[in-house]
Amino acid sequence: MMLAERWRQLSLRGRVGLMTLVASLAGLLLTVPHARENLLLVRALKEGVPTPLPDDAPAALHLLAANTAFNAGEWDSAAYHWELARHDARAAFPAQKGLCRVALRRLDRPAAERYCAGNAMQPFLLVMEAQALWRDQQREAAILAAEVATQRDPQNGEAWSVLAGYLLAEERYAEAFVANERALALSPDAPWLYERQARILMGLERWDEAAALLDDAVRQFPDTAGLYFLAAEVARKQGDTAAAEQWYTRIVERWPDDWRAWNMLGVLARERGEWETALEHFRRAVEKGSDSPWVWYSYAQAAMQAERPAEAEQALDDLWAFDPPPNLQLNMARLYWQLGAAAKAEQTLDRIAPLDIPVDWQLGVARLYRDMGLIEKARRAYERVLDADPQHEAARKELDALQQSP
Repeated sequence: MMLAERWRQLSLRGRVGLMTLVASLAGLLLTVPHARENLLLVRALKEGVPTPLPDDAPAALHLLAANTAFNAGEWDSAAYHWELARHDARAAFPAQKGLCRVALRRLDRPAAERYCAGNAMQPFLLVMEAQALWRDQQREAAILAAEVATQRDPQNGEAWSVLAGYLLAEERYAEAFVANERALALSPDAPWLYERQARILMGLERWDEAAALLDDAVRQFPDTAGLYFLAAEVARKQGDTAAAEQWYTRIVERWPDDWRAWNMLGVLARERGEWETALEHFRRAVEKGSDSPWVWYSYAQAAMQAERPAEAEQALDDLWAFDPPPNLQLNMARLYWQLGAAAKAEQTLDRIAPLDIPVDWQLGVARLYRDMGLIEKARRAYERVLDADPQHEAARKELDALQQSP
């Protein structure tokens, strides 16, 4: 009774590991005349020492050799040993599972469909394998694993959902659409599947269909903010900024603390040149807790355009707490300079100039130094551009002009 309870408490991986261990011990015990030699082989294999293994060695040793080879990424060797072990009924289960995993990594669809069948790799295990492969950046193998899972069990909604997500990430929109449709048919109450289907339709540039789907989805799931954001994005792509603004307004009415929507309202107002309105929205975005340095920069920029220089400079000062990237620091330096905070602009440029940044950014540093009248610093910045790209014509001309000026 206690053993049965312990067995139920084991995770799936624990059960498979225990079964493999039992199979290994059984194989060794059944070859007692060679027990000492087998133990030496086991030790060598566990230590990763290349060890010749006769074909007629116990299946348990072939399993161990296969696992060692698999962990080293030696697919041919792993498959060879698992194939030998598979003919022993006691080792058939883990051997077939191993052959399935090798086939997936080789992107061998016929072998995957063959070895991933049966109890060795149930569909839910294939989904877990797909997720592990995706985490390991083996994306095509992950997609194959998910595809085989859907073939094994066409009613497995999770498998279809995982497959659709991976296909979308790879921008294989037409295939993703079919997979996500199947997932939706099996799980019609999952709002995230509607979000994904909208993204797929956007990838296919089927804007009207995306808009219609999102309208329907919002009615079904009025508490899912992501659907509103996607609807606004679709409206912007269609050039309907008024509709986009309505969607963002609906978001802040329903979720007044969502800084992302306040930020987008600010962006739309900025695009219309309505700086006072933009400032109000960007201010709300930062008040609601935005930790995006770009939002803080937008706030500072709007404050300057709305003729509130003190507020703009304070926003720039506060922005440093959010670790702005070098290209944003360059924008900050320009804005400090426009606000008349020359010392802060120079300090910001001095932070950027020594960094290993793209040539275009370094050229921006040189030009701003030049415009600020910091000629020696500008010269060194131009030289850094030319060190990185000796054929940079604009930098060469501007440096020559700088050196010839009085």
